[in-house]
Amino acid sequence: MLFSTPTILSTLTLLAPLTSALPTIRQASSSPPTTTSKHFQLVANVTSGSLPIQNFVLESYHTGAGTAYAVLAANTSTANPRIFYINGTASETRFGLSSTLSDAGSGNYSFPEALEINPIDPATSTSNASSVYINAGAGQPYVGLTTFPAPIIQLHGYQGETFYACNNTKLPYGAAYQLYYRGYSQKTPEGCSDVALLPQCSQGAVGVVDKFANEISCYEDVAGIDWSKYSY
Repeated sequence: MLFSTPTILSTLTLLAPLTSALPTIRQASSSPPTTTSKHFQLVANVTSGSLPIQNFVLESYHTGAGTAYAVLAANTSTANPRIFYINGTASETRFGLSSTLSDAGSGNYSFPEALEINPIDPATSTSNASSVYINAGAGQPYVGLTTFPAPIIQLHGYQGETFYACNNTKLPYGAAYQLYYRGYSQKTPEGCSDVALLPQCSQGAVGVVDKFANEISCYEDVAGIDWSKYSY
């Protein structure tokens, strides 16, 4: 059947309001935007639990010569967040075999301290959990940052990104939110909170040149991320 031009135009005119009334479907992005840097801080994003530690930063809790617990502290003017870098070849970084270091000391007297999970496999621990440390040394493989195509860049351990924090009131210099690591088969203890540790870009320590630091993906401002916009 043939239609005249006026008939076609009339039909389109009737359909136009219906078309314009259809809702616009917006597909959520899977991840917030990143940029790159060789240095970063680690910022907590609470994924379960009710501890008030959202956007807290990772710092060290001194326990002895060259040893410290990894703890979370409020990101205020009194905080002392550690600045980290990924040490290793490009291949080691890509496949999770690099280590995560932070320089201690200053100038010519600086030395590396490393994020360490002990024991590296929580299943071998009598408590089914591992403590996270910042200790002097060359580092520990399998403690690094996830890479593309992971939708979220975050700290990982031997069995994935299963970190959590607990309010430890029995530490020698006062209570702190201590960081722990568990395996997939273990459960987070009651009263503790699971956290994703996200890298926030940093300029690095003044006067320190980490020639083996890798360029990594990181977030400009973790606290400023509106997670409702993303499917994570």
